[in-house]
Amino acid sequence: MHEAWAPLGQWNIELLENPEIKKIAGIHNKTVAQVILRWHIQRDIIIIPKSSKPKNNKQTGL
Repeated sequence: MHEAWAPLGQWNIELLENPEIKKIAGIHNKTVAQVILRWHIQRDIIIIPKSSKPKNNKQTGL
């Protein structure tokens, strides 16, 4: 099994602004981040979400 320690490309703007991913997200009424995370999950890749903001870590239980 594989792990993705930065499944969103460490918030890579090019990845998050990718027109194809944005199109897919719009069709499914999801965010680009949700589409990317779903892609990982569907390929049995363990995703390790992280935030540098303590508030967000508390919300996710990290």
